[in-house]
Amino acid sequence: MHLHIFAITEDTLRSFEDVAVSDLSKTLKDYMLEPFETVLKSLYDTNLPDSILDPELFKRLEDSSFEGLSFEFDPRLLEEDTFYTEIISLHSRLENLYQKVASIFVDLNLLDSNGMPVLHLSDQINNNIQYFITSLSSHPETLKTILQRVGRVIKSSELITNPSERVFLRGLAYRMSVIDDKKTGKYILNVSPRIFSTGNALTSLRLLYKKVPIVDDEWIEKRAERESYMQNNLTNK
Repeated sequence: MHLHIFAITEDTLRSFEDVAVSDLSKTLKDYMLEPFETVLKSLYDTNLPDSILDPELFKRLEDSSFEGLSFEFDPRLLEEDTFYTEIISLHSRLENLYQKVASIFVDLNLLDSNGMPVLHLSDQINNNIQYFITSLSSHPETLKTILQRVGRVIKSSELITNPSERVFLRGLAYRMSVIDDKKTGKYILNVSPRIFSTGNALTSLRLLYKKVPIVDDEWIEKRAERESYMQNNLTNK
């Protein structure tokens, strides 16, 4: 885990260049967009986020301007140990949820010759999907169909012939962002799971492939001022 601290200012936003997703190259689409997002969105609409993930200190926030799951919290919590204890607990619950879903498709306790989990046979996957669906008290009607589609397209790592192909379900990965949203006055904890792609903190904010601002003397001076401000405030706290 590593940490980035940055601010998006109005002058930075004005310098961004909007690019349609359809215009992105395959490489950039793979980097910026999570192909598994349709499945993840369906999982968010089940009872799982409430029964497994919802932290006690955070309130679930329905906001489509952010990727993944978002929670609102009292900024005073940032100065309390319980905030960070809750994040550690949330990580453990995400790991449990990941294993719950991954086990539908693969045997996490059995690795193949490439060190990847062994893919279940198609009949076993279908049985696992049915069991998973019936274990939920609420879920979208399309969830079963979506999971069945996943079961039909995933491949065993031993059948991959093209090095550029992805091997499904490498392990739990996600981006976590703590956002001070000046426009709404809310402090937001955003958790954005990643199965295939990597992305960056900007993609959590749904800022796709934006142009870096022109780097001139004024830009460098402003960056130095912001870095100094953040360092001083972190040191003082």
